[in-house]
Amino acid sequence: MSNYESKGTDTPPKWRAWMHIGMGIVYLLFGFLIFYVKRFGSIDLSEPAVYGMSILLSLYGIFRLWRGITDLRLINRQQ
Repeated sequence: MSNYESKGTDTPPKWRAWMHIGMGIVYLLFGFLIFYVKRFGSIDLSEPAVYGMSILLSLYGIFRLWRGITDLRLINRQQ
């Protein structure tokens, strides 16, 4: 039983890997957007909040990209 079969989901592994990559790009874009706009909706953010949110969103985006890329490599190795 592979790692993907034990997760108990019907989502194909390749689709899930591409979703990780897509969501990683979205989180990175939000991180950069908050850094440059310095607003969240109609709320003006202080400098520490801007840096904190930007760093957290960017790090999570990088994690999602890394996870998607490693999943794709694993899938291609298994095929």
